[in-house]
Amino acid sequence: MDIIAFIFPGLARRLDLILANQRDIMTDQAQHAQELRDLTAQNEKARQEIIAQIKALQDALDNAGGTTPEVDEAMAALKASVQMDDDMNADAPPPPPPPEE
Repeated sequence: MDIIAFIFPGLARRLDLILANQRDIMTDQAQHAQELRDLTAQNEKARQEIIAQIKALQDALDNAGGTTPEVDEAMAALKASVQMDDDMNADAPPPPPPPEE
């Protein structure tokens, strides 16, 4: 029998419980990290699909010729909405310029 468990039986049980809880927390953290990665990938896919659809709509409107003020207003509102979504996340900083020789 372990000397600590023999001398401090309550302490040994609590230590075992703490270690078990720590393992559970680490497992939960790994699971949450994977869920976040999955959601990020899903969001990136959706963003690309939305951008492609907006571009296709804009191209179709451009090819159709003159549009009504209502269509122009709706397209401007859509672009503003997309820009608001984009503004919620900071853009990646531009790469540093190459060193001058």
